Amino acid sequence: MRFTRIFLFFAFAFSFAGRSAESFPLNHSSEADTLLTDNDTIIISQLIITGNQVTRMSIIQRELVIHELDTLPRIVFERAIERTKENLMNTNLFNFVTIQHQKLS
Repeated sequence: MRFTRIFLFFAFAFSFAGRSAESFPLNHSSEADTLLTDNDTIIISQLIITGNQVTRMSIIQRELVIHELDTLPRIVFERAIERTKENLMNTNLFNFVTIQHQKLS
């Protein structure tokens, strides 16, 4: 049996809902994640798809809920990531789907 794996990486920036940028630590992403609230807006700056050797890119992109330059509230972003993973796994084309995201500083 051949295992297929795909990695999705979302790089994002965000805006603050009524908070100053100085109150946000730029170099500590784990601390940064805890300071984001559901009202903060995330802007998808970059989407990188790696690990795919067989499946056409159009098939993968069709299943994505998030796209580059999307602007989403944090809670919607988190749900969209889960839905994207479910969509890709439901195609039965991949044994593993890994989605990572990182705040751009």
